[in-house]
Amino acid sequence: MNLGSPAEHRATSAARSSAAPQTLWQRSPVGSQEARPGVQNCRVAVASARLRRRIEREFREPGAANGVEALLDEAVESLRLSNWDTEDIERIQAAIVLGGGGDLARIKDMRNLALEDWRDALVAADLANEDWPQRLAAELGPPSTG
Repeated sequence: MNLGSPAEHRATSAARSSAAPQTLWQRSPVGSQEARPGVQNCRVAVASARLRRRIEREFREPGAANGVEALLDEAVESLRLSNWDTEDIERIQAAIVLGGGGDLARIKDMRNLALEDWRDALVAADLANEDWPQRLAAELGPPSTG
């Protein structure tokens, strides 16, 4: 993924925000594929299986993993990433989780950093370099092939 310049990112974000209808991502309370009433083309932003396993390892209290995933989904929706490749979305979500280091307050800080500029979150989590797929594999395990 080419990170581009900040000006390119702002121009792309502005173009996306003016496009209609906007595809939004939302997690239903039970993780189903339900569409939000009144929103066209609604899809669900679900963390990848390997990222979900990492979240569940770090947040074992009942409901805590779902809360972290809700923060990730909020970031995906706010950043308008719905048209991005699944691996790019996972990369940004993983940056938030890995940068958070198992601490909910730090995950919220990483989410806020990603909302300001997702590239800064990638840098903070050491996922901005070309070796990011190998880093994700080392941290989360191999990607699903099916």
